[in-house]
Amino acid sequence: MELFLDNSVPSLVVEVAVAVLRLAERKAVRPYCLSAAAKKHLQIRQLPLLISEDAGKLDEAFTILGYFAKAANQPALLGVTAEEKADVHQWTTAAFAAVTNETLQALHEHLTLKVFIASNHVTIADLAVFASLHSKFESLSQGDRLRWCNVTRWFDHIQHLPGVKGALCKLPLIDICKTKSSAAAAKETKGEAKAKPAKGKGEAKPAAEATPATTKAPQAKEERKKEEKPKAKKEKAPAPPAQPEQPDISRLDIRVGHIIKAWKHPSADKLYCEEIDVGEGKPRQIASGLVPYIPLEKMQNRRCIVLCNLKEKALVGFPSHGMVLCASNADKSVTELLEPPATAAVGERVVFPGLEGPAEAELNPKKNVFGKVQPLFKTTADLVATFDGVPFTTSAGVVKASTIANGTIS
Repeated sequence: MELFLDNSVPSLVVEVAVAVLRLAERKAVRPYCLSAAAKKHLQIRQLPLLISEDAGKLDEAFTILGYFAKAANQPALLGVTAEEKADVHQWTTAAFAAVTNETLQALHEHLTLKVFIASNHVTIADLAVFASLHSKFESLSQGDRLRWCNVTRWFDHIQHLPGVKGALCKLPLIDICKTKSSAAAAKETKGEAKAKPAKGKGEAKPAAEATPATTKAPQAKEERKKEEKPKAKKEKAPAPPAQPEQPDISRLDIRVGHIIKAWKHPSADKLYCEEIDVGEGKPRQIASGLVPYIPLEKMQNRRCIVLCNLKEKALVGFPSHGMVLCASNADKSVTELLEPPATAAVGERVVFPGLEGPAEAELNPKKNVFGKVQPLFKTTADLVATFDGVPFTTSAGVVKASTIANGTIS
């Protein structure tokens, strides 16, 4: 795919989406920035412009964003419900226009009880508004940042998301506690300090202004004291910025599974033994402590969600090669299997939009990666399985619990 951009806001928004989805990094997209002269020479009327083999030419920014979300297997970035999709479209298209005080006020009111703009996870709308707002936010005074505090909170959250932080060259991190004017003043003060004459190189006082001998000596002594002040140490060149760490959640290999058969463990009253297809050709054997919660007949021929890269562990003599993920209510009296969308392919990896990265072949037990992320596994009021507010996502939609809202996942 070839993507042609210019310096317009819609082009910036699309460029940000490409960076966050790492499409250029994966060589799925080749972006080109065109000058006005090049645009005229190539007779291109409107940018951004995407040219791909399967979709042909796309010259509407929102259409291009939607195409990229699907190409990256992250359709949830466009919203899941009809209401979410409408909000994503509304706020994304609004981001293509210049940001005004009215826009900021509307966004401030919209975000009063929200973490993200259109859903309970990041969407294209968040990326688009963030990109459009960046230069405006940088120039806001502290008073305005407090006035639109919901926007400030949301902006700082988006710029620090693992999938966004470090992915953008054109949109550097903004310290929300410092304004552009205060930073410029600090720089000016620093420049004035550097402009002071070095030791021994101060200008001699003109003879006409010389003072009598009785007062000249103390003055000269004072001048020498000033000159003898130690020189400022040269500042070392700043170390290159550290590469952003891969999000721990992306190290997990979570997949859509299908329980082929299950039976009770012969020596453990609370354990089921299962054979589960996770798209590897040969089923995995996994043991789960679900006997007190789920009848055996409901464990047969069931779709489920499986954590596949745990180290093999023998449970009462049965070698278990993974973990079936379940939702539980607050007192753990009810537990049920998480359910992938009906059309999700067996073996498909479950992802978390904005938190991408390659799964490890096998999690190192000493690093306890699962133990670090599991406390942030929750189900929402709408039964959606999430990690820190970001949904468990497949190409066919999000993973859900059957009945347990606001529960834990393990």
